[in-house]
Amino acid sequence: MPTPSSSRTSARRPPWTRRLVALLLGTAATAVMLEVSLVVSYRAFLTWQASTAERATSGEAQREIRILTIGESTTAVAGNATNTLLVPGTAWPAQLETVLNERQDAVRFHVVNAAVMGGNSAAALDLMHDALGRSEPDMIVAMMGIMDTPGDTRDSRARVPELLSGIRTVQLVAWLVESVRIRQSRAVADARTVADLPRSGRDGSLMPVGRPAYELRMGTDPIALDQIELANYLMHTGFSERSEAVLRALTAERDLGHAALAHLLLGLDRPDDAKQVLEAVMPRHPDEGLYWVVLAEIGLRQGDIDAADSALDEAEARIEQFREPNLVSDFIALERSAIRLIAGEPEAAIVAAEAAQGGSDGQYKGIVPNVYLRREKAIGRAHIARKDWAAAEYHLLAALESQPSRSLNLMWTLTEVYRESGQKEKETALREELLARTGRVGEYMELGRLLRNQGDPETAKRVEADANTQTPSLREAYGHLYRTAQHMGAQVVVVQYPMFPLDTLKRWAPPAPGIHHVDTQHIFDGVVEQSYADAGLPAAFSHYSKSGARRVAEAVADTVLDAYGLSEPTP
Repeated sequence: MPTPSSSRTSARRPPWTRRLVALLLGTAATAVMLEVSLVVSYRAFLTWQASTAERATSGEAQREIRILTIGESTTAVAGNATNTLLVPGTAWPAQLETVLNERQDAVRFHVVNAAVMGGNSAAALDLMHDALGRSEPDMIVAMMGIMDTPGDTRDSRARVPELLSGIRTVQLVAWLVESVRIRQSRAVADARTVADLPRSGRDGSLMPVGRPAYELRMGTDPIALDQIELANYLMHTGFSERSEAVLRALTAERDLGHAALAHLLLGLDRPDDAKQVLEAVMPRHPDEGLYWVVLAEIGLRQGDIDAADSALDEAEARIEQFREPNLVSDFIALERSAIRLIAGEPEAAIVAAEAAQGGSDGQYKGIVPNVYLRREKAIGRAHIARKDWAAAEYHLLAALESQPSRSLNLMWTLTEVYRESGQKEKETALREELLARTGRVGEYMELGRLLRNQGDPETAKRVEADANTQTPSLREAYGHLYRTAQHMGAQVVVVQYPMFPLDTLKRWAPPAPGIHHVDTQHIFDGVVEQSYADAGLPAAFSHYSKSGARRVAEAVADTVLDAYGLSEPTP
């Protein structure tokens, strides 16, 4: 029986206080119930994953297992059979599907590649979310992060206090918030202008990998230039059909973009279609001399040196009828230099490149590349072929000074010069400068690998630890990937880039239930040169050759098959 004093206290308590207390108690009870159900559901999910693998082993698995691959350009494309083009058809995800289905006959694997050209982990997640609804994957395979920098940020859970980060309810809310934000900024296949592009297409998280237009008639046409940029973005985010449609509309409506369309088709390994585009427009615009230069490039990419030389000979014979004949002559000389270098004639390549004078390209920024930079780079590469390291260094440094903003590829090439000539101190200093300029995860990895090769593993470990501290965006990206997969009931395979230790990757992508790691550090041992398509680029940023991509696919397939408990095909 309540005492008089307690009755008086209850009577004095305002009604709104009682309602507030009841609300707080109800909310707390609901939160506890939600947390318990989430914990139980998570444990059930782990049990379901294990039973899926058991059913696969017993022959009761689903007829098709769907895999979604995400990453940047090393996942999006690989070299063709002759390493003259980078194409999607030889990328390791395309070969992964073949390998998986060759090595077992219990289920059918289907692989969807949603990699982005040149993007960081934020751009990779953008493309992943755009593809999830179309692919409904059972497994997500990720090889991403080399482009992440200290300034990147992605994840809402990263701002949750560590004390609360282990609570399933908090994880669910954070996952929902970040999913909404990602969906608001994902790549949009039906974009009509650059203004329609997602954040990753406008804020620099997607590398500016678009090619110049190579069409002097374009001048400063803002609509045409906008459409060229849009097409470049769509192509490099995997929407090649939409990119082609944009450029075909531009050629039909404004009679511009023909060279850009030819370059696109060439990049899709359709050289005959690229030639048809140019051959159709050249009679209408005989004053557009750069069409002949692009035609020569197509011949060179096909390995037909005679056809490439013939196109340039024809251009030289017509030089007086072209607009900006001096500028066209410069690009004829530069293309001639590329041909001679491919033909194994570095001295002739140097002579050809030295004929390019420059000086008339300033008003065509964005339409043609910088002539002086291209000339010095071409001469430097020819001297590398001659193993004249001092001359190569001189011309590459001259190119760097001419346009510092376009320096990364040149600095990478310089590291090759210093490495081959035994200048270890200069190589280390240049690697440190590259890291200071970009802050990219890939540069941390390259510096760590260099230090290991120079016999300094302890400093290498400190560099890699610093990378983890300075680039939390990659850790956050993998955290978001883990939670996305968990909510979808999908497994995750995390792949390290070849030539680098798996422990480095685990700093960003730690072991967890349902997560599988692939160690690729030594898969190229003994065949390094044959495994890469890009001569002179560092391993972290180089695309794989067709055979190199096959080795990556084989390594990933080992882990995928093990995750599902699948055996080799029965006789």
